[in-house]
Amino acid sequence: MTWFLDYNAGAPRDPRVRAYMESLPLEAEVNPSSPHTQGRKARAFLEEARERIADVLGVAASEILFCSGGTEANNIAALTGFEHAKRHAQRVAVSPIEHPSLAVPLARLLAGENDAMSLHLEIDAGGRAVVRDQEVDLGFFSLTHAQQETGVLQQPSRFATWARKSGALLHSDASQSLGRVSVSDVVPGFDMVTFSPQKCGGPKGIGVLYIRTGCEIQPVLEGGAQEMGRRPGTQGAALALGAARAMELAAAEQESRARSMSAAVTAFTDGLLARSDCRILFADSARLPNTICVDASPVEARLLLPALDLAGLYVSFGSACSSGSFEASAALLASGVARERANCCLRISVGPETGSAEMQVAATRFCETLSRIRQNAVGVSFDSHSDGG
Repeated sequence: MTWFLDYNAGAPRDPRVRAYMESLPLEAEVNPSSPHTQGRKARAFLEEARERIADVLGVAASEILFCSGGTEANNIAALTGFEHAKRHAQRVAVSPIEHPSLAVPLARLLAGENDAMSLHLEIDAGGRAVVRDQEVDLGFFSLTHAQQETGVLQQPSRFATWARKSGALLHSDASQSLGRVSVSDVVPGFDMVTFSPQKCGGPKGIGVLYIRTGCEIQPVLEGGAQEMGRRPGTQGAALALGAARAMELAAAEQESRARSMSAAVTAFTDGLLARSDCRILFADSARLPNTICVDASPVEARLLLPALDLAGLYVSFGSACSSGSFEASAALLASGVARERANCCLRISVGPETGSAEMQVAATRFCETLSRIRQNAVGVSFDSHSDGG
């Protein structure tokens, strides 16, 4: 028996979305920019998808931009926000818990500027962003909607009034939120919001960036006039329709999915805590219903992950975009978790079809595997329960 517990890295495609995409006609695979009959039909499919996604989010179809994924959407938002702040000689406010697709390009852009241009948000022990100085002139504010490693909900809208005072552009990365928590708190009041349909059962290879009317974005690619001149490159109508179908299902089923995933996570947590001395970090914080961060101290993740893999438990260490390096999570370190403990933390993330009964068995298998690894652990000298989280 195996358990896929890495939904935050990318969910398997919803069978209903797969069946829907397989039923699409040939025209859905044609270049929507082609002038012939099939190209025009592909264009109609593309615009149908745009309108359906706009309906899900409660926005205008012209405010929906298709791109290659959440990474490109975040890159566009980072460049757009940075250029706006620089043009107005204002600061860029960003947190240390952002996804690398936003954090890395922003860091590169800011590296060539005066340090005073950056306003680094702090993270409290509960994993939530904190603003200490609300008297600065802000040009760009970005805060993830739900942190992908810890699952902690950030509620970026609580900073909107402050950020708007000096005319800042507002962005939130809601890639992890679709089908798990409502996004109605960020879409109406923000200038840009990133969505990743693959996280809620849609196809990979397509991202959605909501762009408020009047917000002029800075493209990161050049070479074509697609997407109303905002993002060059041949669009995939079939991918767009698949994304639309996935987002429609996620929105319609969000509450029932949340209940199901929360029950599965609770079953795993109860079994884990009953059979081991592991800790659940940020247990008192509002979190995604499908995500927990497990502290398996003193066993490091680099030792535990391969053993769990062999046991049929597919989990992750940090963000999938940085996995393989086994470097301590920046999100955990920013929250005050000691590096030794951060190196021992794993992310468990489930999907709407994950059952509570199977998670009880998964917890038993996890604890058995951990026990075997711990029997061989040597040289541990720190108190795993003494700080942070």
